[in-house]
Amino acid sequence: MDHDMTTRNRNERLRWCAVLLPFIAFFLQWMFWETIKPYNWFFFFPAVFLSSWLGGLIVGLISTGISAVIVWWYFIPPINSFTLESPTHLFSILMFMVMGVLFSLSNDRQRKTSEKERKASNFFSATVDALSAHIAILDETGLIVSVNRAWRDFAKDNSGLCINLCEGVNYIAACEAALGKDSEEAAPVAAGIRAVISGQMSNYQLQYPCHGPNDKRWFNLKVTRVQGDGQARVAVAHENITELKLSEQQLRLNEQRLESLVKISQYQTEDVQELLDFALEKALSLSGSAIGYVYHYDDQSEQFTLDAYSTGVMKECTISEVKYRYELSKTGIWGDAVRQRRPIMLNDFQAAHPLKKGFPEGHAVLYRYLTIPVFSNDRIVGVAAVANKKSDYDQTDILQLTLLMAAV
Repeated sequence: MDHDMTTRNRNERLRWCAVLLPFIAFFLQWMFWETIKPYNWFFFFPAVFLSSWLGGLIVGLISTGISAVIVWWYFIPPINSFTLESPTHLFSILMFMVMGVLFSLSNDRQRKTSEKERKASNFFSATVDALSAHIAILDETGLIVSVNRAWRDFAKDNSGLCINLCEGVNYIAACEAALGKDSEEAAPVAAGIRAVISGQMSNYQLQYPCHGPNDKRWFNLKVTRVQGDGQARVAVAHENITELKLSEQQLRLNEQRLESLVKISQYQTEDVQELLDFALEKALSLSGSAIGYVYHYDDQSEQFTLDAYSTGVMKECTISEVKYRYELSKTGIWGDAVRQRRPIMLNDFQAAHPLKKGFPEGHAVLYRYLTIPVFSNDRIVGVAAVANKKSDYDQTDILQLTLLMAAV
């Protein structure tokens, strides 16, 4: 709003200045009249042209009329009179006024065309800026000539990451020089852009990761040739597809969970230990955990008995004498799954916690930990736990582990 007001005020001042141009022309012609005589319209033609260019159609016509009156009164004989001695003088006045009108119409048409193009350009820029995709326009050499707001904001918020490039940078050269763990797609992108610029391909697409320090992100890159009569231009668009990728991963995980439930329910064995080992293996796979265990729990004696543990536990555990039985009263936070009758989840296991009682020397180091109670007819008959997932555990992990153990 303030910008529009400033623009209107500036245009208004220009119109007033444009109206004064005939008077400036009069002053100059009066000063140099003996030199330019008898060229009556010497300074007035450019004055009218500039008036119409600066002030528009109405100002141009007003300047034409003022100029004609000044010249007629002061420079066309007889001086200081509107009497005409010769038809030639009348013709020159009429010709000047016709030229003034043509100047004004021509400049007005040009101003309107320029204004229309400016509005169209602003509308296009506003439309592109409103898009969520990060968009850049490249010239035929790969140089970035324009970017939208989403692209610029991403570059500002993610310094040094992925598409942190703006106007004046050669995008193709940046791709070819890219280094780092997420740069393996850069070379194919550069080749794809060159193919689109040269006309060998109409468009090019690629899905790629662009992970930040604290989160994972995926983008879909699409390169499209911009149709036009001038030099070749291509639009490079990066659309954030993280939600889609996460949904796909979740869908695959759900499919794997259902498949694991079916396999557990159909697992043919008479060896309970073998079934527990199989179920624990599936729990580790689905949750992406490194280690895990299953304990049987006797609510009468309030004792835990180790039923199954992952091979990774023994690789990381160097305790000389492994205990297979624990009393509930002597357990730390892992026993709270029984005491509180609910899952216990810690995504920063190394942090201090009032319920932790420490570990014996040589115990496997835990970073993230999840344990659940296993129920049978509202009685807790066991606990299952997984640990050291690369990312945080969440409610989905709790649900999957609960369903898997229920199937056993």
